[in-house]
Amino acid sequence: MSKSKFKIRCSAIGQIMTNAKGAITAKQLQTIAELQLKEKLTPKQHENLNLLLNKKNAPVQISDTAKSFVDIWMKEQLYKRKFEFSNKYTEKGLKVENKSIEFLSDYFNVFLVKNVKRFTDNEFITGEPDIILKNEVWDVKNSWDCFTFPRFTPKDAKINPVYYWQGQGYMALTGAENYKLIYVLSDTPENLIEAEAWKYVRKNGFSELDIDTYEMFKKE
Repeated sequence: MSKSKFKIRCSAIGQIMTNAKGAITAKQLQTIAELQLKEKLTPKQHENLNLLLNKKNAPVQISDTAKSFVDIWMKEQLYKRKFEFSNKYTEKGLKVENKSIEFLSDYFNVFLVKNVKRFTDNEFITGEPDIILKNEVWDVKNSWDCFTFPRFTPKDAKINPVYYWQGQGYMALTGAENYKLIYVLSDTPENLIEAEAWKYVRKNGFSELDIDTYEMFKKE
């Protein structure tokens, strides 16, 4: 088997950046430094310091999430296949992507176009940001429905770690210093509405999709 150069998509960086099993945290490292600076430690502090030093020096294992990613990557290399993941959420996101960007153009009163360039020059990562502006990249997430749309999320709320690392990757690829994560809620395409309605029909043992059932799902 020929050797393959590992390069990860920005959307997947978060999968390998999860905390390793047994890994010491930044806060614990700070505690070690603070305890080592003390001239005299209490017995409890001595015990705590020893425990933390043992943890620092102990071997760690990568997380299960990272292992799963590596497992898929290795199979892609072995079998010369590309792992494709798709569900109704990702399908809607792809179908309404251009409409969302048009909406954002009107909302922010700025001309926006979908970036179609995939950046591959980086030695370790590759990616295709949605929108590239001067010194800034935008990533557009299209919510499935009103319940997955983070309408009331505080502005200072912590970003989803997966999207955080995706943004770090986009900035590294483009040289941008800022990353903006934007959620958009838009109408679901007709074919996906019909698919959800048919799923309901089959689940309940009906043979046909009537207009009332369809309209119920369209309203949702």
